[in-house]
Amino acid sequence: MHKLVIAMLGVAAVLPAPAAAYDSRDLMCGSIRRTEDGRFRNSIDPGLSVRALVAEPGPFVQRLGPDVVAFTCFRSEVLPEVDDVEVLQAGYGLYLGSPRTGTRMIKLELAGGRVAFEAIGGDLSRGERRSLERIVGQMQARLAPVP
Repeated sequence: MHKLVIAMLGVAAVLPAPAAAYDSRDLMCGSIRRTEDGRFRNSIDPGLSVRALVAEPGPFVQRLGPDVVAFTCFRSEVLPEVDDVEVLQAGYGLYLGSPRTGTRMIKLELAGGRVAFEAIGGDLSRGERRSLERIVGQMQARLAPVP
């Protein structure tokens, strides 16, 4: 599945660089879908904004269909927002990239009741890792305790 996500980077490379202020805008989002033969297919979904869906009242709900297993978003910043935990709670993975980070992305998922992250396509800087660990800690605090 990582190859599908990295393939979207070619499309994201043509996106304009965002303004310097951190505003976590979705520049482009897509979905990763499981096909009938068990493979994965990457889809760019025009108009899809995971940030907008997370901001809606109530739990995260996607309207793209039952074959969706994850979302990919290219944002003005690569770091997630704490509210993105709703995507994970709904059972979806989340891959985040940014024009600022080139081919590097962050993968987020729930594993054993814990928020897990992985850098794909390159290492995180020390500052990014500290910020991400802080955000993930805040995400984890929103989840029910793991027994």
